[in-house]
Amino acid sequence: RELLAGVAGAVRAEGVLVYAVCSMEPEEGPEVIREFLRGHPAFALEEERLLLPHRDETDGFYMVRLRRAPAGRREGRRRGEAKTSESSPR
Repeated sequence: RELLAGVAGAVRAEGVLVYAVCSMEPEEGPEVIREFLRGHPAFALEEERLLLPHRDETDGFYMVRLRRAPAGRREGRRRGEAKTSESSPR
């Protein structure tokens, strides 16, 4: 949580912030991102991925790509506009 908040100010307008954890626990992934987006309305969720060991033949991972709003615009896209995927392309 602190790491995301700390780097948010370093992301330029329309820049990308990627968050990834080698965990499938909601409190380490989706919950962290929901809290971050509530406190940082200039960012929008662009893509979210969950890799599962039994399906993706890898350890469990949670990854998101966030984009900062253009200069002069305080808020990013709404959550419903995000691209979501539960596995990586093969």
